[in-house]
Amino acid sequence: MARLAGALVEQGADPAAVVETVVLRIADGLETAAKLPQLWEGDPPGPEQVAEVLEKVGPQIAEAWYTVDSWIPALLVLLQRANVRKSLPHRQRITAAVAAAREHIEDVEWAYGLLQVLDDEPLVVLHRDSGTGYEITIGGIGDNFQLHTLLADTLIGAHLPGTPPERSWVAAATTGDLQPANGIKGQFNLVDAFGEWIWNEGRPADIPLLNDRRVVVLDPPPYERGWNTGRVYPLMRPTITLTRVLSTEDAAGWLERVKSP
Repeated sequence: MARLAGALVEQGADPAAVVETVVLRIADGLETAAKLPQLWEGDPPGPEQVAEVLEKVGPQIAEAWYTVDSWIPALLVLLQRANVRKSLPHRQRITAAVAAAREHIEDVEWAYGLLQVLDDEPLVVLHRDSGTGYEITIGGIGDNFQLHTLLADTLIGAHLPGTPPERSWVAAATTGDLQPANGIKGQFNLVDAFGEWIWNEGRPADIPLLNDRRVVVLDPPPYERGWNTGRVYPLMRPTITLTRVLSTEDAAGWLERVKSP
């Protein structure tokens, strides 16, 4: 059922008909499966240990341990839809269950990443060298590699000096082939308001708040960076909108508040 539900949504079916069932089934399964590591000594058991697991922890926990992973792909498909993320039922419960199972159950880390995705999230983006600043709203961005490319596409050329990213890189970060032939190159070093590097391997949700805003400072790259894949979730459609160019005074005010690396 889980695979069928995911496949139907991927083909355009209304996710509202299945999302609550999928979320509750996975939350139940993960919460039950999470009891196994407390009762089992040693490394997590594999499929060849079913009989031993049944004897040790009982059928309910054993079934959850061996079957809940088959439901995760349906959740991954659903969470790549912005409308599902916006109105996700039982968000607090499924997030807690997924977070608790990350190190034990395969594919749960991918679901955790999707539950951290920001939508309609305002950023203050500052370019230290030019003293300029921008208000940008993002959504559906899976990691900071993708954010890096999309910021470069939004700002370089129209607002900042430099060579804009190649169209194949932007396509890979949005709706095109995931891996451009010659990879993707970075044009900035992303730094947060407290002077710490924003690692491309992280997520926008990891960027700390300064008061009520996440701040990204664009500095020159200290060395050449490159990566192969434009986005981590193939079905998720990112959004990035330049909502306002900050006045010289506003940009200077923000730059005075942020720390240098």
